[in-house]
Amino acid sequence: MTSESLWRDPDFVRYWASRAVSMLGSAITYVALPVLVYRLTGSATWTGVVTAMDTLPFVFFGLLGGALGDRLDRRALMVGADVVAALAIGSIVVAHLLGHLSIAHLLVAAFLSASAATIFDGANWGALPTLVGRARLPEANAKVYGTVSVFDAAGPAVVGLLLAVVEPGTLLIVDAASFAASALLIRGISRALSPSRPGGRVGVRQLGRDVGEGLAYLARHPLLRPMTIVAIFGSAGAASILAVTVVWCDRVLGIGTSGWRFGLLYAAWGLGALLSSLVLARAMGALGAIRLTRRLLPVVTLLALVLASVDRFALAVPILLSYVGIHTLQYTSVVTWRQQVIPDELLSRVSSAARLIGWGAAASVGALVAGPVAQHWGVRTAILLAASLHACGAALTWVPALRRAEPASSATPA
Repeated sequence: MTSESLWRDPDFVRYWASRAVSMLGSAITYVALPVLVYRLTGSATWTGVVTAMDTLPFVFFGLLGGALGDRLDRRALMVGADVVAALAIGSIVVAHLLGHLSIAHLLVAAFLSASAATIFDGANWGALPTLVGRARLPEANAKVYGTVSVFDAAGPAVVGLLLAVVEPGTLLIVDAASFAASALLIRGISRALSPSRPGGRVGVRQLGRDVGEGLAYLARHPLLRPMTIVAIFGSAGAASILAVTVVWCDRVLGIGTSGWRFGLLYAAWGLGALLSSLVLARAMGALGAIRLTRRLLPVVTLLALVLASVDRFALAVPILLSYVGIHTLQYTSVVTWRQQVIPDELLSRVSSAARLIGWGAAASVGALVAGPVAQHWGVRTAILLAASLHACGAALTWVPALRRAEPASSATPA
């Protein structure tokens, strides 16, 4: 790749557009879906469960998605996954319009959609570095996450207003259409998204060996291993807060589950991510992912503690915005660094293994626990639990291996 702007690369623009349109739909769903469940059941527990459906598939399929992403054609995997997700979310819309939507159908469809996204991600971890090159990953990720965050910020604000007049089940049609559009855009990329690899039949044993190689590499890497453990606590904390956000709005802040205030508060999740993307490349260049994590996690912990004490909307928005922005900056820097240090032939499976452990399993547990805690002991208790998880992650950044790490962490494969 040259130093020419990535915006002049038509294949990157197609990739960027696929991520942007898909995340626009997902930004609507991550508000509409928990609202749909909460209105259907009135239960904080079930609302937490549907939040967990977004991450739980990583536990079951994360390693498989990574192995397939390193072994098969990534473009075909990504297109197929988008089609499955479109059908799954579309089935919720159809059942809702026919008046036959049940909590069981909703949870199964949410799980199928997230499972398809897991397979997509397994291929995607290796696709972007192959497309733009490792040296341009911070720039590429900043562009992708920055644009996506605009939709994450604007989408919930609009959804909050629409939910006052449109049923959440009807709004999900936007997400189904966005997955279909993403599939078409990925299919239109002309350059390869997979490195050349030997042909031959891919069987269960080969995939098993591939998964084992990815796990072994993650387990023995002196920096990836402890950073993944740190991520466990950070992801569980963030997922706990996300899982109770709808209930927090209704029971603590008293703003209900629709309207401009509800939409604005949910928009803070996307706006915080947008702000983090603006400083990602510069922050990584100055400190590197590891030292950045060590400095930011204590701040994230403090903001979560403050969030637990807030009961006024005017204070909740800026505090949540700060929490999300700093947490996302830390998380995105680690994801980018991970893509830089893992060898090409292991990129998808090691990234997926780290995401399975540090996001899929951890976030699922955080969401599944936070719902019942909020239901029985209150939303504030659930947020305090999240703060304690962040504190554990912050303490672990001081283990000897991470304390001795270089500021910018080598971008050369270990």
